[in-house]
Amino acid sequence: MIFNNLTIKQKILLTVTFAVLLSTILVGVLSQRSAKNVVQQRMLGSELPSLMMQIRNKIDLDISTLMNAAEQLASSRMLLQWLEDGRPQAQETQVVAQLKDITRQYKLAQASYADRQTAAYYTQDGFLRVLTPAQDGWFFGYRDSGQERMLNVFTEANGEVKLFINYQQPNGRTR
Repeated sequence: MIFNNLTIKQKILLTVTFAVLLSTILVGVLSQRSAKNVVQQRMLGSELPSLMMQIRNKIDLDISTLMNAAEQLASSRMLLQWLEDGRPQAQETQVVAQLKDITRQYKLAQASYADRQTAAYYTQDGFLRVLTPAQDGWFFGYRDSGQERMLNVFTEANGEVKLFINYQQPNGRTR
């Protein structure tokens, strides 16, 4: 009823304003939906897979580097000779030093070395203990598996996740 009291000029102006606003809103909504679809397709179709591939490649590189370090440690002539000599106490400091060096070089939480025959287990802090089948089934299962490499993800009680990378000489003495 207010519309009836307006002049023709005002009615035309109001109608044109309404038409312009409606078309502007419609174009804006359609453009926003179109842009959202384009961004979504690009993210899911190319950018996210590319980012995931970069992450995968970085993890593969890190793991292969650490795997090579584990193989190098298990193949150390000094450590193999130390085991053959019966693990003399006088040379244990050299073993611990080598484990500390690897820990620092690769920024590891822990580096360890185990004798496959006696199950003596050493870390960068020195002799830890002799492993037992009851408490350390993973070691004996791995030792007897004949596999050279083993990756194991372990979650601590506090929620911290650790990756253990093991290398052994199936016909040798070290792990």
